[in-house]
Amino acid sequence: MIENNLKEKAEKFHSIYDSINEGVSLNRLLLDEHGHGSDYIIIDVNRAYEKIFQKQKDIIINRTAAEVYNITPVPCISEFSSSVISGMPVSLKTFFSFIEKHFLISVFPCGENEFITIFHDITDYSKTEDKCVHDGDTLKDTCKRLKLATKTGKVGLWDWDLITNKVYYSTEWKNQIGYEDDEITNNFNEWESRVHPEDLSKAKEKVFNFIENPYQSYNNEFRFRHKNGSYRWILAQADLSYNEQGRAIRMSGSHVDITEQKQTEQSLKKEKEILIPYLKI
Repeated sequence: MIENNLKEKAEKFHSIYDSINEGVSLNRLLLDEHGHGSDYIIIDVNRAYEKIFQKQKDIIINRTAAEVYNITPVPCISEFSSSVISGMPVSLKTFFSFIEKHFLISVFPCGENEFITIFHDITDYSKTEDKCVHDGDTLKDTCKRLKLATKTGKVGLWDWDLITNKVYYSTEWKNQIGYEDDEITNNFNEWESRVHPEDLSKAKEKVFNFIENPYQSYNNEFRFRHKNGSYRWILAQADLSYNEQGRAIRMSGSHVDITEQKQTEQSLKKEKEILIPYLKI
């Protein structure tokens, strides 16, 4: 009876697993002689993963990422290894040159040397953003393209003047949390007051640490209050602009709604004790 229940739950999980829009893979980290991640074996993938990478499941599973992707070093191996070793989930934005796709990837450990990756394809937005920067478009053309890209990709833009403390929030930034353009002012408090109380201290610490000691790939995840009272998970990314004296005067970036990814993560975590043994069969 117990075995039948487990199998029924596993089958139900696989149905959900394959219906997820994001590409999902279950992996086992391979360590080198120094205890660092050097590659990983792909144990299982869902249908969305097959579609994204244009590879059939039967030629992916139980092979190393280096074999499947035909590339070394393996993309993002440092971040994946860090997540497994620390036991902490991570999110990163990256570009896979071998398939010419941009991804927002969520990673979380789920067993001994095992981890799950969730791939959210953000290629359309990233390509448009890059084109605006490199094509020498007029300001009007650039704004049109960014507006279309951010609307399509549901990406909210913001631009914070560190001198006046005024912030420009794009229409999509406001729509993302249920507001019309005229319902939110250009005040820093509009962001600060909506961050979940449990996330606010850490989120602000990340912001001000970045301003004081800038680094590449600023990422900040937090829950953000919607107009209807619910909370959406947001991934904020940003860069700094400086004056002639080298002082940071602007912080500009984007909000990407990653709520669906977080829900996917939670579903996989909730069922991981069922998922892992059955995916190995």
